[in-house]
Amino acid sequence: MNFRQANQKQLSEIKDKINKSNKRLEEAETCIEGADMRIQNVEEGVTEMLKVQEVLSSWLTDLEGRFRHENIRIYRVPEGSEDGTAMEGLLRSQLDLNPSRELHIERAQRALVPRPIDQVKP
Repeated sequence: MNFRQANQKQLSEIKDKINKSNKRLEEAETCIEGADMRIQNVEEGVTEMLKVQEVLSSWLTDLEGRFRHENIRIYRVPEGSEDGTAMEGLLRSQLDLNPSRELHIERAQRALVPRPIDQVKP
């Protein structure tokens, strides 16, 4: 083999190695692009889940707060009957409670709705 043929052979081998390296590099870039897209989708999903978690957490806090109170809701109580003595009398008369049983009414309040008009039926 002469010098020229040896150089041609080495040059051909180098070109093959470069082509193989380029092909592997393209495959790696394709994998990286796919991984980047998956990571972006996961990050977007986590962001959405964090928003939902924040809403659910606030609902849970509200429900826990309501659960800690021993609340009772009474419908169709006349307007102006929110004081504790009126409520105690209503509860004792309607539920046939023992008069010696002590009721612990901290407060009574109307629901957060507009005051009804007298002529309108509920």
